[in-house]
Amino acid sequence: MLERTYRRHRLWPRTLGADANYREGEFLAVLEGIGVTPHVPMPSTVIRGAGDTSAARRRARRRMRTIAYAISQKVRKRIEELIGWAKTIGGLKRAGFIGRWKITLQAEITAAAYNLLRLARLAPAT
Repeated sequence: MLERTYRRHRLWPRTLGADANYREGEFLAVLEGIGVTPHVPMPSTVIRGAGDTSAARRRARRRMRTIAYAISQKVRKRIEELIGWAKTIGGLKRAGFIGRWKITLQAEITAAAYNLLRLARLAPAT
């Protein structure tokens, strides 16, 4: 996904916030190898082993104490709220249409509606 994002938008992230499902040492080591700092929550259990994957998991655990990690997790929470809103209120939990372009249109309309809600909250109360 990172390579596809780079090809499409010429963006290469410095950090990558993810949930606990992405805490495998192999995945963390690959991310660090390509220059991306993973911000992944790690359990407080003992990490055994002396290989690269165990070292990557230990580094991820130390990273959890940084300010950058805290910011990354706050931003991740905001994104999760948007996805939750789009699924429940926006109707994207289950596609209502058949065909890629129709589903894309539904997703774009839902995103536009969410942006309008955000704009309404930014406007000063009169």
